[in-house]
Amino acid sequence: MKKLNEHEAKLLKEIICENNAIFEMGNCLYNVSMVDAKLPARPKNKSETTKVQQKYEQTKLDILNGKNFSIDEVVEMMDCGAL
Repeated sequence: MKKLNEHEAKLLKEIICENNAIFEMGNCLYNVSMVDAKLPARPKNKSETTKVQQKYEQTKLDILNGKNFSIDEVVEMMDCGAL
């Protein structure tokens, strides 16, 4: 994901709001559409990040070694990007 600066955001809003969602650039046509994407919450500090990463790495290894997990656990890991 790219975080847009103020100028870039203004330009994209202008393109979308003026119904110019399709535009040409470099002999290619592009279609801009808005999607409401929910980003997963990120840990607030570095030690928490490391603990979360270690947890999911261990979980991946457990899956590869044949350990069983509940559907809820697998969905949580997918939501966090671990799977």
